[in-house]
Amino acid sequence: MSSGRTDGDEARPWHARERPDVPTVRRIVTEQFPRLRGREVRYFAEGWDFTVFAVGDDRLFRFPKRETTLPWLARELVVLDALQGRVPAPLPADRLLGEPAHGYPFPFVGYRRLGGVPLDIVPPGGMSGPQARALGEIVG
Repeated sequence: MSSGRTDGDEARPWHARERPDVPTVRRIVTEQFPRLRGREVRYFAEGWDFTVFAVGDDRLFRFPKRETTLPWLARELVVLDALQGRVPAPLPADRLLGEPAHGYPFPFVGYRRLGGVPLDIVPPGGMSGPQARALGEIVG
């Protein structure tokens, strides 16, 4: 696993303290979720706060890059639970909560992968006015 931790990280809150690699993710996920053994594990994407790995074709696992994102991950789980069945859009469900292991120090989460495109890249006119308004009122 690659860490990238250096002195002075506290002064650079954007620095990715932890960024697991594919072999580490494979080991952690298959030990904690045996039903996923034998599925391909591959890097999928990353953003400012999380690195995402695909496990098979139907699961995405989000790994926090630093400790400061843990409260956000906990809040995400609460918000997703509150929104289930209340928004006119699919939401991640059937989640798998992972624990720190093999040198990776943070909890992580896996979701069943959703079809479609991310909301931030829905083309103009991709949602009807009433759909967009309803989703915005609920989520906002």
